[in-house]
Amino acid sequence: MNATSETFRPAFPDHDHPNITYGLSFTEACGNHVESTFNASRVYIISSGSLARNTEALANLRLALGSKIVGTRIGMKSHTLWSEILEIINEARDVKVDLLITLGAGSLTDGAKIIALVRSYHVCRSCKGKLIAKCRVLPTASPPLKSSKPLLPTARTRKSTSNRQRSP
Repeated sequence: MNATSETFRPAFPDHDHPNITYGLSFTEACGNHVESTFNASRVYIISSGSLARNTEALANLRLALGSKIVGTRIGMKSHTLWSEILEIINEARDVKVDLLITLGAGSLTDGAKIIALVRSYHVCRSCKGKLIAKCRVLPTASPPLKSSKPLLPTARTRKSTSNRQRSP
């Protein structure tokens, strides 16, 4: 598909964000929107381990984004462990990330939301996670993320409700 077949619009008529896009592959959409929509140049990818091992999705995303990628995390344990979140936060701060992309869902998406929130509030590393307002040591400057809103929201499906009784 080419860029002319893409539909890009707000998900809700009365809000500018989040946006949804369809008509392009995930890789094409990321390639288009990293720079044009988010004006980002320092991308950090958080990828599902199984997608990285069993598909070409991560390799294709790397090709599409090229030198804009400054870091990649492959795999996270279930239930979004704080230890992994803090590792990514520190690495993202060190490489001055301005956009996160998740390739996968679940714990990765939850983790990315937490990371974006922490980055937007500039949590101090030397104060072991306390917000700057409660910290006496200022952190090294790190640029805020361009957007904490997801570029491509993950679609979720509901489990079958056929076994549940429905009220009349």
